[in-house]
Amino acid sequence: MWAKASNALKGEFPELAKPVQPKCGDLRMGYCDEPYAEYLKCPLGARRIRLHKDEIVAAAKQGRTLESSALTEEDISLLAARPEFEKAEALTS
Repeated sequence: MWAKASNALKGEFPELAKPVQPKCGDLRMGYCDEPYAEYLKCPLGARRIRLHKDEIVAAAKQGRTLESSALTEEDISLLAARPEFEKAEALTS
């Protein structure tokens, strides 16, 4: 039933048919817009691979520019769930 409703909705409003993905997926923005504390917990933020929006805004207000490079497959693999962490989460639940 939901599939029929979903397909009907996609036919009427194709712009709503975009796939749902994590913020750091293929259609990601060039910066992180999570709260800064969460940004620092992320492997991409902790390693300064991806810039945070607050840093970009602060630099722009000071008249500075920041250099950023595109995420590589290796960078994105840092975000993949690791089996050892999934087992630990299952044990604590």
